[in-house]
Amino acid sequence: MTNDYIKTNYEEPILFRTLKDKDVYENTKEKGSLWLRTGVYYQQLEDKIRSDKLEGVNAAHPTFQLALKTENNVEFNIICDESSTLSLTTIPHYIISLHGTNISKEQHADFGAMTLGIKSLSSLVGEVVSEVSKSVGVIKCSYGPVKYQYAALKLSNSSQDSNIELSETPPMHLKLYNSDALRKRPIEPFISQDEWRIVVFTKNYYKDDPKLALKINVRASNFYPYNVNKI
Repeated sequence: MTNDYIKTNYEEPILFRTLKDKDVYENTKEKGSLWLRTGVYYQQLEDKIRSDKLEGVNAAHPTFQLALKTENNVEFNIICDESSTLSLTTIPHYIISLHGTNISKEQHADFGAMTLGIKSLSSLVGEVVSEVSKSVGVIKCSYGPVKYQYAALKLSNSSQDSNIELSETPPMHLKLYNSDALRKRPIEPFISQDEWRIVVFTKNYYKDDPKLALKINVRASNFYPYNVNKI
């Protein structure tokens, strides 16, 4: 038995950050050190580990025929096989991954043996955005639980982020309806991670290199040690 207890503030989600490296764990606990990684970094990492080029990419996976007609009466029938997706990479962004209490034991063990609790997600988000803005221009921030579902589709007369152009004049495009960086395909091992994210969208990448970590320090008091094996 240890003296570790849940110290998350009232009305805040009970969340954790689990780490494999002891030095990283100590630096976060003692100094509030955080390394933010880009969506490009995670995509390349997952592709290397499990040949998953769609990590970090929003995707729709229509399972039935889409019969469409443009305003000038040109007809289209879009039929996808079981492996087909319509995908979109979001604008430059940096991610901090956290997890909730519903993570599987296997995934938690895979993340590492050292776990830190988060006292206040909302306070942590504010500090992260403030610190990131000192190194790179910030456009917006999203945070919350990752949705394990495919994106919806929509018809649009705008060519921006278009997946399929159906007609140029008059314009008609098929594109993703609700793309964001808080979404993953509903497949393993993702659905066992109970992942939450802080996502900071930026004007560009730090030093124009998406492979570089963006290193910041927030208040160490945002975190508390938690031994999940204390009982």
